[in-house]
Amino acid sequence: MLPDLNDKRLSCLIVDDEAPAHQVIKSHIGKLNRFEIAAHCYTGLEAYQFLEKQPVDVLFLDIDMPELTGPELLRSLKIRPAVVFTTAYAEFGVESYELNVIDYLLKPIRFERFLQAAHKLATHFSHKPDPIVPTHISVKADGMTHRVLLSDIQYVEGLGNYLKIYIDTRPLIVLETMQNAEQRLSVGPFCRIHKSFIVNLGHISRILPGEILLNTGTRLPIGRRYAALLESRWLTFQAE
Repeated sequence: MLPDLNDKRLSCLIVDDEAPAHQVIKSHIGKLNRFEIAAHCYTGLEAYQFLEKQPVDVLFLDIDMPELTGPELLRSLKIRPAVVFTTAYAEFGVESYELNVIDYLLKPIRFERFLQAAHKLATHFSHKPDPIVPTHISVKADGMTHRVLLSDIQYVEGLGNYLKIYIDTRPLIVLETMQNAEQRLSVGPFCRIHKSFIVNLGHISRILPGEILLNTGTRLPIGRRYAALLESRWLTFQAE
């Protein structure tokens, strides 16, 4: 049986661009008392917009989706639910490990395998500590470790395997990928706006056609695939 959760039911969001996948997971969840479906989303952007308004406990998340993939959605979330990846492709297993998801289910998903994931989720929530939201990150640059206040970061520029982190004083050049930076900065008001840029929403002055204007006067390009996510994040940020 599933571990005791003091009768707390876990709300679930199913995110997949294929309707049959929703039906399979819905059927499996319907056999378990501990889980309930909060909503169905068919794109990563739709899921992001839903989660900005209504947090859930568990995210059953497809990996390969148009516009915003599962991993991209996960990295963009400020507060992450417990995640179970669902996919037809076994090669994404390494990425799921790097993103610290609870489980990784290969389609077609048999109930016996789904039940194993449910046990992992129940165990996770029975030992879940209160979340700690960091205000700083530590980065290595210039031969030393810098403790950088998140609110001081204006934007990050990707330069291959290096990053240039622009803060109030001067840029720091760091040996790190954009993918890792996006994951680390997901705890703050940051948004990927281009394959080479992550911006702090608190430093944006205006969003213009095809670019943003920062408070410093710096202009940064907006990639087409990131435009819708930026618009959604910006509206949410302004409303907070």
